Amino acid sequence: MLPLREAVADAVVLEVPWSKTGQQKQVPKYCQRTKIPTLIEQIARVLVPSTGRVVILIQSHQHLVAVLDSQYFCDVTVRGANIGGFICSVVTAKRTGILWREPVRGTDTWDKQRLSWYEELKETKKAKRE
Repeated sequence: MLPLREAVADAVVLEVPWSKTGQQKQVPKYCQRTKIPTLIEQIARVLVPSTGRVVILIQSHQHLVAVLDSQYFCDVTVRGANIGGFICSVVTAKRTGILWREPVRGTDTWDKQRLSWYEELKETKKAKRE
């Protein structure tokens, strides 16, 4: 959880971590399914509705764009960038005017998805142990 109150930030700029070789660190699929939606929820929570903006520098933007395509963001654009010879994407989005509401556990769509992905992760770890 971001240590900010609701609707206090005009913009959020985020750079996904890069490794020492310049390659972006690989994010496991279960993290993409659970961490990125949670991060986007928190960004939506702290941005000012209607005027807030988010800018994210990331190497693989497909999953991020799918998550940003929600009730809280619109005008999602992706631009290519070359940083030190490495190709990446700059994803920008505008915050919609919909007010933030805390998801009720078990009723929100993302909660249900996160729960199913967590169960999938537990099954994968269990299969690896056997």
